[in-house]
Amino acid sequence: RSMYMSASLLIGLDGSNYCSASTQFGIRWAKRYGTSLKGVAVVDEVSICAPGPVPLGGGAAKRTREKNQLSDAHHKADLILEQFARECQQAGVRFETGKKVGQPEQQLLLEAQAHDAILMGQETFYHFMTQDEPDETAIYLVKHAPCLFLQKFRSRVPSSSPGMAVSKPLGLCLRSWPYAFIRAVKCTC
Repeated sequence: RSMYMSASLLIGLDGSNYCSASTQFGIRWAKRYGTSLKGVAVVDEVSICAPGPVPLGGGAAKRTREKNQLSDAHHKADLILEQFARECQQAGVRFETGKKVGQPEQQLLLEAQAHDAILMGQETFYHFMTQDEPDETAIYLVKHAPCLFLQKFRSRVPSSSPGMAVSKPLGLCLRSWPYAFIRAVKCTC
């Protein structure tokens, strides 16, 4: 292994456009450096089944709604993993997939321990069944990941941005939040 490549790259999959950009970058990286990829989708059962107030007699309706949301979330995760596998097979790169259940931050952090780097999109949407806004998964991983954290931006990012290490051709950001410790590597792919 050189300082310019990773032997294994974990790609967090959430089905967003940001995730698609990360997947394409990961595939290019794997083709160039022989890196193996692991795509992981997380079903956030914790948020879906979170306790909360329900009106008197509404418990059964809440359980039915949660059951339907869980089914939909598992189905979406399976589709995301199938798409990732299809793209990797078409590109001819080594890969594996995994579906985890639980809090996305914790599941990806556990999975990251077996990889040299994590690749995620500019924004993450692991709580897709319970919220429409980006979640805090990437921020959590930036602070706690045991390996390099790579973030793929959809568009170019000025290299003068504070707290960022950016490769000019791809807008790849490492440890992108200004309050995070930066471990910079040069990416030339």
